Formats: sequence, structure tokens, C-alpha cells
Amino acid sequence: MALEEAIEELGGVPKMVRTGHTFMKKELREFPGSPMAGEMSGHFFMNDHWDGFDDSIYCAARLLSIIGMDPSPEQGGPQNFLRGSTSCQNIPLLMKGRFLWLVKEKR
Repeated sequence: MALEEAIEELGGVPKMVRTGHTFMKKELREFPGSPMAGEMSGHFFMNDHWDGFDDSIYCAARLLSIIGMDPSPEQGGPQNFLRGSTSCQNIPLLMKGRFLWLVKEKR
């Protein structure tokens, strides 16, 4: 998992949680020291000036601001951007109604 390894190399602690706006914001409230959260879709939530703020233009501006503070390799400057991607895990649903059955089994 490329992203997980990159976070650890930079001293962070990656955590996988349920995807979705509500769940991400809840997680950021519970862990106020987390600088940000992101989803496979590329949707990012910043946790610095507001509680789980998730505006794409703001996130892009914050990323540029952070890189601009110290663009050195040791601080994760642009030369350290990931060259790969994290795979997506999907559960194939072959029969109509099977998803509800899987959800009920997990509970």
C-alpha cells in the first residue's frame, strides 16, 4: 500500500476508516491531531483551521502552502510525491439483493 508506507516514512500514523463525508468528519473530530484525511476518490479533508473542512480549492492551496514552507526532501517536498497508486478493494456483487445479505451477516 503505497500511501500507507509514505505516511509512515514521514512519521505519521495511517488509519483506515469507513469512507464517506460523515464518517471522515467524525474521525477527524475524534483525532484532532490528524492534519488531514482522504478517500480513494481523491476527496480530501483538511483538519487545520476548521473541523474537517473539505473544499478542493482550499485543500490544493493548503498543500501548496505546506510544501512551500519547507520543500526539502526530508520534509516531503515535491520530489517525494508518490509515483504509484494504492489499489482499490471491491467486493463483486453477483446477485441482486446479495449486498443486503452480506451487510446483515457482518452485523
